[in-house]
Amino acid sequence: ASLAGLGLLANGWAAMMAFLCLGGLGIALTDPGLAILVDRAIPLRRHGLAFGVKEASIPAATLAAGIAVPAIALTVGWRWAFAIGLLPWLVVLLLLPKLHIEPRPYRPTIATDQARSSSHTRRRLVIATLAAALGTTAASGIGIFLTDSAVSMGLSPAGAGLLLATGSLAGIVARVATGVVADRTGGPQFSLIAVMLAAGAVTMVLGG
Repeated sequence: ASLAGLGLLANGWAAMMAFLCLGGLGIALTDPGLAILVDRAIPLRRHGLAFGVKEASIPAATLAAGIAVPAIALTVGWRWAFAIGLLPWLVVLLLLPKLHIEPRPYRPTIATDQARSSSHTRRRLVIATLAAALGTTAASGIGIFLTDSAVSMGLSPAGAGLLLATGSLAGIVARVATGVVADRTGGPQFSLIAVMLAAGAVTMVLGG
């Protein structure tokens, strides 16, 4: 509905904002359920890769948007970029009912119960959650303003789109690769999370 509205009905900033908020609502409703599905349907030893692929969908969407600027928006018009974005949805709509996934029932282990009861573990989870929220906020801002800022600095719209696509490709590789590393090391990944957040913070400072 969001893509269709943006491609066919949006005729001003207010309408665009309304349809974008509708798209955000769709993501907010889908993402938690998808995370639970991945957790219960994928073996534990493959959780890192599975969640890496899941989270890579975000830079993958940005990659598609970056490619769409020179390939679609600057050739046949920006509305077509949103209209063509409906095609993956149609594919998922056709394929999803045919998937037969037997969810793995969630049975907390003794180790899980002990981890939950540890105040130290809870503090680390709270800190990691807050840091990830701040990092996501910063990363979202970059994705929104990168192309506009690049054009303002003299880059062509097509070049700005390709710049966004290149950064998105790096994000895809990083998320999937980090998931593979998590699967190989096993156990709590607080150290890996800390390294990722620190790398992102340094990059933000250097970029600023």
